[in-house]
Amino acid sequence: MSCLPPVRNPELRTFSIFTKNKYMALVMFLEVMLPIYDLHLRIFLAVGLGR
Repeated sequence: MSCLPPVRNPELRTFSIFTKNKYMALVMFLEVMLPIYDLHLRIFLAVGLGR
């Protein structure tokens, strides 16, 4: 069982920090992208209903 070194806990800690930062980046990305997507959807619906 030498494939499980005792240095696993700091790796897990940095991994959890990384996933937290990734989650925050995803939330910020969605906060930026959703209004743009909503605007595009409204323009698309207006053009589609206009025809």
